[in-house]
Amino acid sequence: MLSTFLVLAALVSGFLNGIGGSGGPVLLTALLFSGLSPVAAISTNKLTALIGSMGAIRNFSKERKVDLVRSSPYFLATAFGAVLGASFALSVSERVLGQFFSALVFLLVIVLSLDGMLRNVRASPQATSSPGVISTISLMSGAYNGLFGPGTLILTILPLRIFAGLAMVDGIALATVLNSVSNLVACLVFGTALYSAFTLDPVILAAIVAANFIGQNVGSRVAIRAGESGLKLIVFGSLLVLLGHLIWKYWISPG
Repeated sequence: MLSTFLVLAALVSGFLNGIGGSGGPVLLTALLFSGLSPVAAISTNKLTALIGSMGAIRNFSKERKVDLVRSSPYFLATAFGAVLGASFALSVSERVLGQFFSALVFLLVIVLSLDGMLRNVRASPQATSSPGVISTISLMSGAYNGLFGPGTLILTILPLRIFAGLAMVDGIALATVLNSVSNLVACLVFGTALYSAFTLDPVILAAIVAANFIGQNVGSRVAIRAGESGLKLIVFGSLLVLLGHLIWKYWISPG
C-alpha cells in the first residue's frame, strides 16, 4: 500500500515538474510520510527528479524548445551557483532558510500582483534575452537549488519569462535543464548524503524513479502543446501552492 502511494506521488510530482509546476514538494512530503529521515527523503527526491527529467529534456530538445549546445554556458553558470549554494547550506539551519525564502516568495507574489504581471505572467518592457541576463538567472537558480531547493523550477521559469522575455514553454524547457544540472551538482557536493537515498527498498526506489520519468515525459508533452495561456495558469497556481507549502512547513508546522 505504501509503495503504491509513493509511486503515485512520484508520478504526480514528475507530471507537475514536466508542465512547469512545482512537483518536488509532493514527492518529498510522501517520502517523509513513509518514514524516511529528512536527509534520505531529500536525497531520494533529488535523485528521482534528476533521472526523471531526462525524458522531459529529450522532448524539449526534440521539439527545439531548448538548444543544449548553445545553452551550455548557462549550465556552467547554474553549476557554479549550485556549488556555492550547497556549500553554504551545510552551515545554515533549514528552518531559517525556509522562513527567509518563504518571505521572499510572499514579497514576489505581492509585487507581481500589484504590477499585474502575476496574472498575465508577461515579460517586462525591459526584458532582454541577452546571454548576460540568462546567465545571471541561471547562476541564481543553481545557488537557490543548492542552498534550499523547493520550488526551484517555478522560481526559474518566472524570471526567464519576465526578465529574459522567453516564451513560457521555452522558459520551462531551459529551467528543466538548469534544474537537472544543479540537482546533479548538489548531489555530488553532498556526496555521502546521496547514499542515504539507497536506504529505500531497491524495487520501490526503481519504481519511484520510473514513475517520475513517465510523469515528466507526459508533463513535458502537455507543456509543449498547452499554449501560453494554459502554461501561465499553471505557473500562477504553482507559485501560490509553493507559497502555501513554505508558510505551512516553516512558519506554522512545529519544529
